[in-house]
This record gives sequence, C-alpha cells and structure tokens, in this order.
Amino acid sequence: MEHLGNRSLFTSHFVLGGKEADRKFTKTKTDVLEALHMWLNFKDNDQGMENYSIVRTRSVDFLEIIELQTFKEITQELHRSYCLEYPYSSRKDFLKHVFEYTIHDLERFLELDLYCHGEVLNENKYCFYTVFMDDAMQFIDFAISGEKEIEYYQQYYRAVLNYLKSFEEEEETTIAARASKNQPPELETPATFEELFYDAAQADPCLRILREIEPPTLDAINNYIGKSKGIFPLWIKVLKEKTPEPLIKHFPNIVYKNLLNQKVKGLNLSKDASEFRKHYKQLENNGVKEDLKRILSQYSHDGKLGKLGF
Repeated sequence: MEHLGNRSLFTSHFVLGGKEADRKFTKTKTDVLEALHMWLNFKDNDQGMENYSIVRTRSVDFLEIIELQTFKEITQELHRSYCLEYPYSSRKDFLKHVFEYTIHDLERFLELDLYCHGEVLNENKYCFYTVFMDDAMQFIDFAISGEKEIEYYQQYYRAVLNYLKSFEEEEETTIAARASKNQPPELETPATFEELFYDAAQADPCLRILREIEPPTLDAINNYIGKSKGIFPLWIKVLKEKTPEPLIKHFPNIVYKNLLNQKVKGLNLSKDASEFRKHYKQLENNGVKEDLKRILSQYSHDGKLGKLGF
C-alpha cells in the first residue's frame, strides 16, 4: 500500500524509451502491450502521422475503469488497513498516502483538450487520443476502449474524484457531530481491559476465545498457559479486522500490552511491546489465525457477543 500514492490507479502508463515500452523487455503478450506496439508502429510508418511520431511522443496511457461501487469498497478496505497501521491518522492522511498521484493525474486529465486520431487498433479494442504538452514539447497519447466514448471516461473520473472528496468530508462531518455532543475522543487512553472494546460486554466473550483455541492459551481464571505470546497480537488483529465492524478500538501497541498484562496473569509481554511488531509466520501457517476467526464467527452466529448482532 505504501507505493500506491506514487502511481495512478486508473492508468497503465508507458514512457517511451523505458523498458515497459520496449519489446525486448516485455515478452508477455497482453491486449494492452499488443495494442501499444501496433500503435507505435502505426505512428512511425503512416504518412499522416508524421507530426505525431514516436520521437515527439513522451508516453502512452491506457485508461482503465474500476466499477464505481467496487472502487468504493476497495477504498474502504484500504482505509481500514491503513488505520490499523496508523491509528492516529485522518482520512486526509490516508488519501494523500494512497491516492495523491491518482487524484493529481485524474484532475490533470480532465483539464486536457484531447484530439482524437480516429484510429482503432487491435480488432477495434482501442481508440487513441493525444494532447500536446507545451511544457515538455511532446505529445501524450491516451488509449480507451473502442466500445466507449471519451466522455464516458471523463464522467467516470469526475465521479471518482467526487467520491474521494466526499470520503474525506465524511470524517469532518463525524468529528463536528461528535464535538457538538461533547463526546470524548475515541482514542483517550483506556484504564481497563474492557475499555479496549467498543462494547465492554464483549470483552469476556472475546477473551474466552483464547481458552477454546487448541491448544488453549488461557485457563479458566486467566492464567497464561500458552507456548507463544504471539497469539495475543494475532488475536487483537482478528478483533480489529472483524466485519462489518471491528470489535476492538485502535490504540498504540503499548496500550494493548499494558492492559493484557494487567488482565492475564503471568503473561508479561515485553516493556516495549515488541511482540506486536513481529510477524508470527509459524502461527499463521499452523492455522491459528483461521482458528481464531472461526471461533469468533461461531460466537457471532450463536449470539454470544451480545445485542449488537455481530
């Protein structure tokens, strides 16, 4: 996810002179690559394209569409993952981290005065447009599906930008509503284990999962009897990833460490909460995470997590 902010999510971008646009380095045959090389060959060999030759072309962008509802779901899932890593972040931070270049690229595209070449290649799959960039003194070409008009893409990208803007504004509305009700900030440091949960009544049922997993990690009176303390960060992660809503709030790892040590006798997680920064590959490979999710799902189905209907 850390690399998404540096590329446009709606464009397959080929810089002429780069490896991606060179047949020597693109052995895989795809519709996009085949259309790219057919287009470049056409630009260099058709008399009518003399002014638009490869020498005067900076890049070719194949425009892409992600069904809008799917894009919204992807955005929400990415935001959920981002918040797990950066619990103090805002939606503005998230959009900058993940969508900064995408937003810039779409806004720039919508301002361009495109010229249509009227050439459809690769069995009518692609139609090509171009624009001359004064700053670079070169052309940029855009390829779209031969089945759609350029207006379709322009309207779609406006809808994407409007959604991302509303996604950020939704947080501002929520914060304003909370402030108007004098509600305390959600990230106020909790004093008890139960305060880690959105619903304190769900704390004990969720802890019970650690008694039911095989082999058990806790005994009946919350003594630590497990063999790997890594199960606790994994358990926290499962509770935070619970859909449609997480069961446990987002806090710095040190908060989880302190309250787990307080709740579980003999646990003694390290002072710097280093257990939460490790990747317990063996636990995941042994199916421990899936077992935790399975028991949690069964609890949800049986109504053991209370009135919220999880």
